[in-house]
Amino acid sequence: MVDLTMICCFFNFFNRLTDSLKIPVEEKDEVDKIKRSVRLNPDKVKSYLQTTVENWPESFPEPNPD
Repeated sequence: MVDLTMICCFFNFFNRLTDSLKIPVEEKDEVDKIKRSVRLNPDKVKSYLQTTVENWPESFPEPNPD
């Protein structure tokens, strides 16, 4: 979940930054390259999530009181 949240936050930040600086959007061919590369294999995602759940700690350390 942390990984996914960080990715979402990064792209949100990046979109806001490029909008603020009025940086033009990439050419359609470049965007199509990205679209082809982000197809997820459901079996790999399931395996990743199962591994994460199996290795989830029973308890977490208390934060430092500083």
